[in-house]
Amino acid sequence: MSNGSGGRLSGQNPFDMMYLTDVLDEALGSRLEGWEVLGDLRFRYHHDLERTERVENQGSSLLTRNTSDIKEIEVFANGRWYKNLSLNHQTGISGRGQYGRPLVDSSNPVQRKWNIVLNTGVNWLWSVADRWLVKAELANTYTRRQTAYSPGAGTTDSRISWNNRMFLLGRISYFVLNTVSVNLNVNSQLSYVNSDTGNNIDQTSRDFQLNYIVGLRYYFDRNLY
Repeated sequence: MSNGSGGRLSGQNPFDMMYLTDVLDEALGSRLEGWEVLGDLRFRYHHDLERTERVENQGSSLLTRNTSDIKEIEVFANGRWYKNLSLNHQTGISGRGQYGRPLVDSSNPVQRKWNIVLNTGVNWLWSVADRWLVKAELANTYTRRQTAYSPGAGTTDSRISWNNRMFLLGRISYFVLNTVSVNLNVNSQLSYVNSDTGNNIDQTSRDFQLNYIVGLRYYFDRNLY
């Protein structure tokens, strides 16, 4: 910093240097600027082995082993944009899309054919004062999937289900010291779940949750230089 300022920092008196150090320790939050787009293609494989051993009353033992394999191809696309309106305000927009198609054995009577997940969000950061930070975010997650059921030989029943979750998140942080902060988190969630129960009958349910969390956080190092 001294080189970047042309050596002017080296000529400051001790009080000015202490003031500058205190300013650098102010709680400004995580600041970003500009936009970013990411894409990803992923293959996921998960093998699970379950081993169960049971001892009978006559002393004989029964050993069973069950295996399951999960193979899936997933495609992701993420994007976000941030803008610092001023030294005290920052806003951002984010989005994410995901498409997954499992690769499963056709002999399985229940198969998930495909699923789509869409995430969108708007966030806001407000530096109220030197020791006060406010963060707010409004986000939405939409999931849609198709599942195929094979109740009998030669018969297949495909059903589509979806759910939508809206989140409203708020956080207030007060820095008692430069390394200690008290946080209040308020999280609300509104969910809609739709499922096809068969015979062309749709069932939709709604659920609302509200959570309050108060915590104390210690920072080992918050210097920005």
